Amino acid sequence: MRRATLIGVLLVELRNIDRARNRFRIYRMWQQPTLFGGLDLVIEWGRIGARLRRRSEDFTPARWNELLARRRRNGYQPHEPR
Repeated sequence: MRRATLIGVLLVELRNIDRARNRFRIYRMWQQPTLFGGLDLVIEWGRIGARLRRRSEDFTPARWNELLARRRRNGYQPHEPR
C-alpha cells in the first residue's frame, strides 16, 4: 500500500468495487494539523463519482489502525491516490 505524503499529511485511499453487486465505494483517511498543534483524523467515504461524506476526529494511531483493518476486512483494497 502506497501512502502519499502531502505537506506532512498521511493519505490512504481504499476502494471496494464489485460490479456484480453494483458496489463502487471509496474510503479515504488522512491526518490534518489543527490550529492548536494537534492532529485530526479526517475521513471521507461514499460512492465513487458521488458527493462524499466527511467527518473528523482526534487522531490516534490505534484509531487509524482500527479503521484501516475494518475496511480491509469489509473488502476494501488499497488504491493509488491521484
